[in-house]
Amino acid sequence: MVAKRFLLNPSRTSKQGQQINVGKDNAEYEAIVNTLTMHADDMQSLGVVAGDTVRVRTEFGEAEFQ
Repeated sequence: MVAKRFLLNPSRTSKQGQQINVGKDNAEYEAIVNTLTMHADDMQSLGVVAGDTVRVRTEFGEAEFQ
């Protein structure tokens, strides 16, 4: 896959904040925190379609998201 630089803007949604009360082992919480949101043009430039798995790498580490 093509490596490209993007601005990473980590945030917590209100739904994620609500789900943390249920617990981090909850399947819905896992789905929320493992989902990456990208602009459609950026996805197209990478050849990524909705539901694909992508690896995000920073100087602090890396993780895979859908």
